[in-house]
Amino acid sequence: MSWTRLILITYCALFLSILLYVPWKVEVKSSILTVKRTSGYAFLWNPPHRLARIDKEKILLELVIVTALLSAALVAVRRMKLS
Repeated sequence: MSWTRLILITYCALFLSILLYVPWKVEVKSSILTVKRTSGYAFLWNPPHRLARIDKEKILLELVIVTALLSAALVAVRRMKLS
């Protein structure tokens, strides 16, 4: 198996796992302030409790990081092949 194929398979697996095993958060609002707390990770179809919501910002950050790292790995592998 080539390095390029291995990197792409790894990217797809990580992308799918990030979308299925998501971070959750709880926001409790009162008249004075809003308290935000993380509730950990759980599968998309099984939230930790009924007040938990998906932490979309953290998912986006994780996707950007994985995409950047594996894109850099892909570029490095392609440059090694050219030299």
